[in-house]
Amino acid sequence: MSNSSDIRQILVTTKYRFIGDTILAVPALRAISQAWPNATVTLLSGARAQEVLLHCPYVHNSVEFDPYRKRDKGAWRYLRMVGELRARRFDLAVILNRSFHSALTASLSGARHRVGWSGFEGRDFLLTSSCPYRAAESEIDCYLDLVRSAGVSGPFDRNLQLWISDEDTTGLVPRKPAGPVLAIQPGASHQSKRWTPNGFAQVACRSMIDNDSLSVWILGGPDEAQAASDVVEAIDPRFRHRVLNLAGKLKLRETMFAISRASLFLGNDTAIRHVAIALDVPSIGLFGPTSAEKWGNAVPMKHLVLRSQSSDMADLPFQSVLEPVAHLLSKSYAHIV
Repeated sequence: MSNSSDIRQILVTTKYRFIGDTILAVPALRAISQAWPNATVTLLSGARAQEVLLHCPYVHNSVEFDPYRKRDKGAWRYLRMVGELRARRFDLAVILNRSFHSALTASLSGARHRVGWSGFEGRDFLLTSSCPYRAAESEIDCYLDLVRSAGVSGPFDRNLQLWISDEDTTGLVPRKPAGPVLAIQPGASHQSKRWTPNGFAQVACRSMIDNDSLSVWILGGPDEAQAASDVVEAIDPRFRHRVLNLAGKLKLRETMFAISRASLFLGNDTAIRHVAIALDVPSIGLFGPTSAEKWGNAVPMKHLVLRSQSSDMADLPFQSVLEPVAHLLSKSYAHIV
């Protein structure tokens, strides 16, 4: 299929809401674009996924749909979306989602070739090509398995990418920080994935003691504002004037811009950590109950993964985080120009 000149319209479907999974799909999108350089790639996903991939050169069109959002609920809205897809006459659909719903949508779109993982929710009959899902492997590689099933041979570039522009700047964040910046995201989708506020605060304080020009930025969405406040409260009052709490104050792309200005990102297993990796900002990810092999995407000397001694994040000792933070901060400030 990869050499077929009749592949002109390609549909790629991702999870509707999880922006971390969307970022991890970039290597697959890049591989698809390179395999069929004359084809038009349309992304079907939710608003947040579309927002994080703004300016992506591997996506030419987008169809926004989120069945969990009120305006997209109901059979009539779904059928309208399917009609929009059918009008595009897709030759190939690559389904980066494991649900029956996503396979049904690809089938109803009329795509001649439909590639997805087998063995989920009885959907195999809706696929024309499939492969098993390797639950223990990196999600990036699982996405690339589907690209192979579409007939594209590797090797593939596994690097993540994101794109920001001048429109993403915000007055709350300096374009050129006066010194190195440690960006911290203390929140996560589940409490079990969060390191302790006191742990983050200790690392922040010791880092500011060691470098008197260092600033600390606290990042997170509105639902992470309390976690951010807990960290600020745990920081020694003598250093709080060097701490900028941005949690709940920035839009998604403004947060992306803030991360791009940081010298180092420190956070839990979240989508925002994937943003740091995709923007090539040195990062340290803290893992406990989730699989570092699946979601860590470590790159030696640049993007580190630190694991708790158990599934309890409180078992991750402060000293084991402080040392790599100090090491990467000493090397990373020069990346901001």
